[in-house]
Amino acid sequence: MTYHGKNDFPVYLYTILRIGLGLYLLFHALDHIIHFNQYLKDTEAYLGEDSMSTVLQLFIPIVPMIEFFIALMITMGLYTRSSLIGAIATGIIFIIAFFLFEDYDAGIVLLYSLAVKTLLLFTVKYNRISADYRNIQIAEKEMNELLRIKEQL
Repeated sequence: MTYHGKNDFPVYLYTILRIGLGLYLLFHALDHIIHFNQYLKDTEAYLGEDSMSTVLQLFIPIVPMIEFFIALMITMGLYTRSSLIGAIATGIIFIIAFFLFEDYDAGIVLLYSLAVKTLLLFTVKYNRISADYRNIQIAEKEMNELLRIKEQL
């Protein structure tokens, strides 16, 4: 059963936060994709040559694409819960990395972003203006149609 409430303020607030976060992540990822060579040079200079950095350097080239697809999904509201979980997991990994490499400013910025992602994850019930909700409505209509046909038989 789809949700229809009298007070839609939380739904609108959730939608604004979700789209705002998604666009922020999307522009961040697009910047890394557009300036990919500079992104690789910056991360190589940032990480150094130790063994932990070598493992991260294998993962670093695919991060902008992962960020892009997660951001796109969050912005559209498609598989929102799964996308937020992926964004939270990625954020935690980078927060730990930033604090280990003593880049506290970047770590703090990611902590703010992580707080918004977590808030959205725990209030996903307000995700009514999204592709997820539209898919639920379509599935509900199809199920009702199948039940109506079954009753006629």
